[in-house]
Amino acid sequence: MPLLHARHATQAIVQCNRFANYFKEIKYLTPPTLAPYHHLITRTSSIISQSSKKAKLAMPATTHTTAPRYPLATNPTIFGKILRGEIPAKVVLEDDKAIAFHDIAPKAKVHVIIIPKQHMQCLRCMEAADADLMAHLLQFANQVADKLGVKHSGYRLITNAGEGAGQTVPHLHFHLLAGPNLPAL
Repeated sequence: MPLLHARHATQAIVQCNRFANYFKEIKYLTPPTLAPYHHLITRTSSIISQSSKKAKLAMPATTHTTAPRYPLATNPTIFGKILRGEIPAKVVLEDDKAIAFHDIAPKAKVHVIIIPKQHMQCLRCMEAADADLMAHLLQFANQVADKLGVKHSGYRLITNAGEGAGQTVPHLHFHLLAGPNLPAL
């Protein structure tokens, strides 16, 4: 069996685990009418669990950080809705790979959100192929700071990688903060 691409393998494992859990529930909640099929349900659950374990072994070690990437049309995040024009945003700058807009709950005099148009959950999900996009985002942030007039006085660029770091929207984004009295980190 050919090795699956890491993203597809991860999705397959999630599906296998869902089926395994479903069959475990059925196994314990089997009504009398399904009693003759109890052995089949138990065996199917076992096969799915084994398939899931084999798929995990076939995946490269780095895929534990791989998360689904959504095309623009199905990106369920608030940023996906902004990119599709479903939610208005006060845009500062936009190009073919990124967009910058003012945060609706600013934490500094200047607080802009910078996002790639291509969905990536966070920095932990970055792959080697994303290096050019990341370089572009950093250059884009500098262009945004220049447009806002804070490039020379200084600005802070922050990203949170995962819920444990305070990330609330599962779409890679940077906060560009500037203005007087930014506390030192």
